[in-house]
Amino acid sequence: MTSTSCGPTSLVNASATYPMEYVVPGNCTAPNGITVDGDGRVWFVEQNTSQLVRYDPKSGNFTEYDLPVAKPITWSLTTTLDNDVWLTDANSSEIIRFDPASLNFTQYHLAEGSFPQQIIRGPDGAVWFSELYGHRIGRIQPDNGLLTEYPTPNNDTAPSGIAFDSKGMLWVTMVSSNKSVSSTIATLDPANGTYQYYEMPIPIAQPIGIAVDSSGMVWFAENGSSLIGRFDPLTGGLIQMPTSGRQGVTTTLPYWMAEDPLGNIWFNENGANRVAELNPTRMTLVEYDIPSYVPSYGNISNAQTIAYGAGGLWFTELSTGKIGFVNASVSPDLSVTGPDAFNVSSSTTVQLNITALGNYSGQFSLGATDAEVSGGALQNFSVSFASPAYFLSGKPVLLTVNATVTVTTSTILGDYYFTITAREPGMAASKIVEALLVPPR
Repeated sequence: MTSTSCGPTSLVNASATYPMEYVVPGNCTAPNGITVDGDGRVWFVEQNTSQLVRYDPKSGNFTEYDLPVAKPITWSLTTTLDNDVWLTDANSSEIIRFDPASLNFTQYHLAEGSFPQQIIRGPDGAVWFSELYGHRIGRIQPDNGLLTEYPTPNNDTAPSGIAFDSKGMLWVTMVSSNKSVSSTIATLDPANGTYQYYEMPIPIAQPIGIAVDSSGMVWFAENGSSLIGRFDPLTGGLIQMPTSGRQGVTTTLPYWMAEDPLGNIWFNENGANRVAELNPTRMTLVEYDIPSYVPSYGNISNAQTIAYGAGGLWFTELSTGKIGFVNASVSPDLSVTGPDAFNVSSSTTVQLNITALGNYSGQFSLGATDAEVSGGALQNFSVSFASPAYFLSGKPVLLTVNATVTVTTSTILGDYYFTITAREPGMAASKIVEALLVPPR
């Protein structure tokens, strides 16, 4: 969604206590695009007021700077080693540079209609960005302003999210613009400017955000199917896993991704009004409800963009005029552990351990999703739970929960990925489990 219109007065869910929210000064500001500089200051763009804003978490002060463009559409910002701030403007098809020392802006004009989307600082110190409609990856050298562009081999897919791996290779999500061509992911080799497209073993839908973990696994958010994908470049293997379910929501719409210093993958769920942390090693997922929401917009705040820095995840709320923060050092109330994998033929029971911390007392629920269809709804399986409690009366407490997975229809033998979830108001904790469907004995 790129609309910057102001919605009606937003409401606040008091149970969503983890993300902290900060009201942006001004009326109808529509904050979008966000980054954190080396000093822990947060930068974002007010699309409706055409301003670049700096927020200092230490002082709580906002500082606004008038942009040299009107009504920008900014999906992404980054900073370079000289502390300059760089941002994309899809509306004017420009990359804009701001020098906080001199307060000067520099504009780099791209071809009309290029729609620059994500911008990041590369390991070479340059800024790299995707041109969604221009079908190019761009690079600007900060010391001399040299602009280099790398056209994609075809216009059937368009570059969206970008991320470098530890070897300096740029990974790109390629969104299909042709119904007969599938979306995919690709690499761009900065050394020679060549692309390599990867054929996915199963179709993927509208991949946007992308991140590469320390083991070389490539993670991406499938906005079109509300699934998270993990691709192994060495084997060509792809697995897909769902986010958890949420009442009243059929599509969670995961969007952008950011990796933290510990290797955890963070992403926003625009359709479910959540931000999430995925641990690739333990295969666990924690999802935090964003407090503010607009009922007439599907009970979301339009949390469009994210950035990791200053000890946690920052995000913008386009429709509520706020920015938010999740402190990564604060342990969530719930955690779920269990087996990484199990076999199932007709029915099997999986034992999970759920730890509840803190002082919350009240209802919590158990649920499951899988990656068979968009949105994670169970199709060929059912999951039932046997738990000693469905009401928490004080914490800490450790619950042993049995989840029985049953095959309900005839389906193809092979691997399936379930996200099994414990939820209390305000957050959900999940264990992602591989189920191998085998023939009955």
